[in-house]
Amino acid sequence: MSGKFICRLLSLALLAVAGSAQAQVVISQIYANGGSSGATYNKKYVELFNKSASQQDVSGWSVQYGSASSTGNWSGKYTIPSSTKIDPGKYLLIQFNGNAANGAALPYFDLDGAGTVAASGSSGKLALVSNGTTLSGACPTTGVVDFVGYGTSANCSEPESSPATANNAPAPALTKALLRAGNGCTDTDSNVSDFTADTPNPRYSGTAANACGGGGNPSGTGSANPASVPNDGATTTTLSVAATPGTGATSIASVNVDLSPIGGGTSVAMTDSGDHANFSLTGVTVSSATSPGSKTLAATVTDDISHTGTVNIALTVTQVPTTVTIMQIQGHGSASPLNSQIVTTSGIVTAINPGKGFFLQDTGDFTANPDLTASRGIYVFGSVSAGLVAVGDAVTVTATVQEYSGSTELSSVTINNIASHGNALPPAYVLDDHPPTDDPTTGPCVGTGSTINLPADGYQASNFACLDGMLVTMNDAVVTGATFGGKIVSTDPVGSDAVHTGLPNGFYATLASQPRPFHGPGALYPGLGGTIPVWNGAPQVIEIYYKGLAFAPGSDSDPYDNDPTDYVYHAGTRFSVTGVIQGYQPSGATSPIYELYPASMTTIMRATPADEVQPVSDPVDGTLTFGTQNLLHMFNDVLDGSADTSNCPSAPALGGSDWCPTTAQYQARLAKWTRQVCTVLKAPVVLDVEEIESLAVAHDLAAKIADNTSTGSVGCGVTYQTYVIPGNDVGGINIGILVRSDVAVDSVTQLYKGTTTSYCSSGTSCLLNDRPPVLMQATWNGYKFALLAIYGRSLSGIDTKPYVGPKRAQQAAQIASIADAWQNGQTLIGAGNAQQAADGTITTGSFDVVGDASVPLVVAGDFNAYEFSDGYADVTGLITGNAVQSDNKYWPSPYAAPNPTLIDSGIRANPGLRYSFNYDGLAQEIDHIVLSRRAWQDFVRVENAHGNSDTSEASNVILDPVTAARAGDHDGQVMTITIDRIFANGFEDPPYMVGPPCVSGCDSGTSVRK
Repeated sequence: MSGKFICRLLSLALLAVAGSAQAQVVISQIYANGGSSGATYNKKYVELFNKSASQQDVSGWSVQYGSASSTGNWSGKYTIPSSTKIDPGKYLLIQFNGNAANGAALPYFDLDGAGTVAASGSSGKLALVSNGTTLSGACPTTGVVDFVGYGTSANCSEPESSPATANNAPAPALTKALLRAGNGCTDTDSNVSDFTADTPNPRYSGTAANACGGGGNPSGTGSANPASVPNDGATTTTLSVAATPGTGATSIASVNVDLSPIGGGTSVAMTDSGDHANFSLTGVTVSSATSPGSKTLAATVTDDISHTGTVNIALTVTQVPTTVTIMQIQGHGSASPLNSQIVTTSGIVTAINPGKGFFLQDTGDFTANPDLTASRGIYVFGSVSAGLVAVGDAVTVTATVQEYSGSTELSSVTINNIASHGNALPPAYVLDDHPPTDDPTTGPCVGTGSTINLPADGYQASNFACLDGMLVTMNDAVVTGATFGGKIVSTDPVGSDAVHTGLPNGFYATLASQPRPFHGPGALYPGLGGTIPVWNGAPQVIEIYYKGLAFAPGSDSDPYDNDPTDYVYHAGTRFSVTGVIQGYQPSGATSPIYELYPASMTTIMRATPADEVQPVSDPVDGTLTFGTQNLLHMFNDVLDGSADTSNCPSAPALGGSDWCPTTAQYQARLAKWTRQVCTVLKAPVVLDVEEIESLAVAHDLAAKIADNTSTGSVGCGVTYQTYVIPGNDVGGINIGILVRSDVAVDSVTQLYKGTTTSYCSSGTSCLLNDRPPVLMQATWNGYKFALLAIYGRSLSGIDTKPYVGPKRAQQAAQIASIADAWQNGQTLIGAGNAQQAADGTITTGSFDVVGDASVPLVVAGDFNAYEFSDGYADVTGLITGNAVQSDNKYWPSPYAAPNPTLIDSGIRANPGLRYSFNYDGLAQEIDHIVLSRRAWQDFVRVENAHGNSDTSEASNVILDPVTAARAGDHDGQVMTITIDRIFANGFEDPPYMVGPPCVSGCDSGTSVRK
């Protein structure tokens, strides 16, 4: 039996139900767009009607909703309370939730079904059911009393047809409801015939009875002219009703309208035009106390045999504009005290965002009015026709004040007058004269009279909320986060990545007089409560965003050309800028950030890619060096099944993104990483790498490093053995180890690949380690050591996704347990899941890991964690055993700190150079090398290399093979230990005897004192 035939049988069964005695109660009206922007009402509703001549008991019945394509259980159900009855010819109105808070409140309703039925505003299925059992299937029949399929895609309706949507009721709209004909009486069992989309007319149990089949009540249509009136108590409108007598009547006796929604009487008689059918009421005004919005005025129509009906008249009430200054609109806080009001204001156009809007600012000088707690500027949103307004115009506008995405702005704008052109712009607020602070509570915006509500208004409000929409200048600023890039056109599969520059979109900066900002310990202000540390967020850092005013950033097509029109900046560049500031609250953020949209910018001192490259010191004889480096999606040009090609624009074609580079792109990346390893990291004896695709890529990189003789070679003649054991990462990135050929490798073991966790993005169980840790045991010149290479779960979503913090903490606890077992000579039975031989052969199985307290252990890699607690989970502290539980929201269980604790070698780094990554303009150390106490006895120094995180991803330098600059997004670091302290070249004293970390007077920028 075909599926279509089955559907037809179901339809016949449905019609049989609809034709039963129970079908005397029908769905007579559906309003499905309540609360949406532009909607008539702020709530959705379903209206039921008893078209029979007797009372109907609907106790325990239900109104149920299924999506247009649903074939399983229906998603919404409201069960009608007991003792609910509908009298003959009467209605029952059930109110449901709205999509938002737009539109007028329903003037009345009988039942509130809040939170039960969320009907689609475009297409879906609604059923009236004689019981409370949840419906299932596309066209359910059991218990169904009435059924309505509406919109263009509902897969069932009355009756079922071919195509399945042919008999659907029309789609509703923002100002249209679906109304059953005959005021609910018409029921031909055909949704398309019975329903029309028309002005919402909600009727409830108090609405006059509508007798079907002989006792029909009077009806009609209502209107207002004009249909929109301000609440000024003076502007008038005329209300009209064209009425039709009910069954058996010949004329209309009276029409009385309820004007209480606009501040008038509850029953005001309308004037008969003389034909006993058309009635009107002139001179109607709206009280000033009436709130703006859509209003429904109910008119009671009585015919000559005393039957009554209700006709609704729709009227929109607007706010009377109030003439105010921009400062009065902005107020002294982060939100306007005039939000949602219609105002008239004036100012000078200071900047234009083409096709989107413009910025308007008062003409007052700061010296004449030194109040710095209220902004003098505001954004006027709305398409600006070419030549309509220009910078320097004196403009008067009438508009609605609104808070949008973290900023106060004007919308629904009418430009009343352009008084003059070419005016001098108001003086810009000079940030150099009023420096923002690094304390979220003490910025220039929280002076006397400020109403900023800290901490609710966010960590940057005290610095910038009072400048929202204003012209500002930074005379001498410095780039703290290099220019970031995005898509060149919206159809691009990627923006900036390892092989593409993308379009320069902006950068991060602060005043040059302020120190470089680093990420600090704790959760972003106002924090997570309790004893968890609070980080100030570096609120003085501001994003310079090119797109705000369509600023042309130029192009760094030639990274070595000092082009004054090129605004692709690297960290450390000094510049001046004038533009406007606006708040922006990203989706999911708890508070806005503030952006400066540049109108003009000048380079004072340009930092070049060559300036950013800072190598570590040359290795010293008798020392063993360990490096760690994230390679940023180091994929080759072969689609060998291990790469994630989902980001390629036309897989399996190559060259779409860094997941699938062209041969030329791949060779350029090999050359850059070769230079990074040889000239920046100085070819460490052991190099732990992250985000490498495969052993084949590791072989290619090792070969490039070893080659220093062939034409065009860039290598340094160092020969590396390579190890890459594939892990679980869905993107195909893995941990790799490059170890010099003079090292005797005993074993390379991948650990805990199959460990599961309950902290998952979906489901109740998932793999704990995307990139399982790898343990290498080896000997160099008689010195035995062990390297544990790790790559932790990223910080992405730490503040919005509840599984991220606990999963990171659980990963850290596992690493801590490995370190503890190693230092105490314990055996981790079956911890290893795979081992790799020098020839690349991988053997899977169960391998015990036997610790050895006498052998130094080095834990290195991309921890994706700071050297302190982020307030959620102190990953580094958990691994070393130095974390404090009260400083963290999440704490793993079980957890045992390594005994003895490990030592983060970064404590001996130069504090000013201790960073490996830059995020939102903040330098931060998220890559680490930590040591067991045995390894710490031989520690010499640790150094951070630079050249990646401070170099712009929007520069063409990313594929320039002649430099290591911007080979990736992480900087590397190298740690040195001595294998024979007697011949340690001046490093005879153990590090813990040297004293505190060096700040000045250091050797070659390291923490080792001269």
